[in-house]
Amino acid sequence: MYLPYPGFFEKIARSDLFVFLDNVQYERRGWDNRNRIKTPQGPKWLTVPVKSKGKYLAKLAEIEIDNQQNWIRKHLNSITINYKRAEFFAEVYPVIEAHLLEGHKLLIDLNISLITHFCKYLGLETVFKKASELEAQGKGSDLILDILLKTDADTYFSGIFGKEYLQEEKFKQKGIDIVYQNYSSSVYPQLFGSFIPNLSIIDLLFNCGRGSREYI
Repeated sequence: MYLPYPGFFEKIARSDLFVFLDNVQYERRGWDNRNRIKTPQGPKWLTVPVKSKGKYLAKLAEIEIDNQQNWIRKHLNSITINYKRAEFFAEVYPVIEAHLLEGHKLLIDLNISLITHFCKYLGLETVFKKASELEAQGKGSDLILDILLKTDADTYFSGIFGKEYLQEEKFKQKGIDIVYQNYSSSVYPQLFGSFIPNLSIIDLLFNCGRGSREYI
């Protein structure tokens, strides 16, 4: 995900090892290249333009950012306009700015760069790997199981939608437990009126700083 929501970081916080699925198909109109921030008018999308035309079966690791578009400045301007009065803006903004201005070519590299730095800021010490580094094989449930076997895992912390496709009996046969995430957004201080859950993590960071950890 691009600038993921706090529930994504709850997964990381509860895991010893977090594997980025960079070898799965890029999801169009999903969360891979976009997320939402809060404005006085309500949620606003921040979308990273990508070169996906004709690449219907491209893997996430293959998706390039369309840096010919002026998206970085637009994102930074939107973030500044809407969060400059947040308590921790001066502390958090330089980090986001620095990572966006690095000029990443691949979407996956931009996303991982931001995610791992946010984890350091929050004090999360989870180990990270890419599925491609593990040479994991298969699709869907079989891909997840292969990753778990290659990393000697005994428990898989799955998103709730895993119930729709995970073949639980195969996991059980290999001695691997499945725990499903039951995430509910904690209410934290926000700008601009009533609380809106499940926005990008940067909304939480700007408003709560390093104290964001208690709301994840």
